Amino acid sequence: MAHMNLYTEFGKWYEVDTTEGTEIVPARVAGELMDCQCWIDADSPNWPAVVIALQPYCSQIDGNGQIECVEKWGCRYSANGYMDCTEWVLADTEAQAIAECKELYGDDEDEE
Repeated sequence: MAHMNLYTEFGKWYEVDTTEGTEIVPARVAGELMDCQCWIDADSPNWPAVVIALQPYCSQIDGNGQIECVEKWGCRYSANGYMDCTEWVLADTEAQAIAECKELYGDDEDEE
């Protein structure tokens, strides 16, 4: 990760169950689709509209899963000036998000 920098932000996020696992989408990218601290599933009346809005940002959304809106700290590695980045890691505090991101994606330079 030598060429990548740690980036954090606090905000609203959508945790989306997809066929590839849970994916994280920032609400600032997808828009205000639902209230925070709640979730919806295929039985919810607004499910089709939310799925359509999130499809450009996710793998295939799992029709048997759910979509949850949370307000947390997000952290990922990103290469400035490039599109390269890791997936987002969410946590209740900025320090937790950084620690979990480093543990998940590792930073070989920190170990030397």
